[in-house]
Amino acid sequence: MTSLESVAGWGLDGEELTLLDADDEELLRFGVASPVGSWLVTGFLNGDAFTSPRAATEITATFSEEGEVSGSSGCNTYTATSEADAGGIEISAPATTKRLCTEPAGVMEQEAAYIGALASAVSYRIDGGALELSRADGTRVVSFMPS
Repeated sequence: MTSLESVAGWGLDGEELTLLDADDEELLRFGVASPVGSWLVTGFLNGDAFTSPRAATEITATFSEEGEVSGSSGCNTYTATSEADAGGIEISAPATTKRLCTEPAGVMEQEAAYIGALASAVSYRIDGGALELSRADGTRVVSFMPS
């Protein structure tokens, strides 16, 4: 907040906003939020309900700079391509390994719901460090926290 009081100008450096003091020295720099990084799923759309992952399962996603997303869907691992730009995101239908897990009960149904939700995302937002993916109608389909 103290830096904001000293702002005398601003500039653009590519897609980043810089705030400058009276001597044109950079005080603050703001960039476009990006999903790039490693995330842990905290919830996903399963039918009409937004649910948490089942106990004893971990669902993850890692978005790379190269446009790939991969992780664990609770039993199997998956990979897909992704393209994110200014709040929009496109994720291809993920390819998964073909393991069959019987424990915990319902893990395969959870996995199918998560994979479907992930592929339905068309937008993202990062708020307070959490990443949320949504469908075109604004319905939240997956939420993540940093892992």
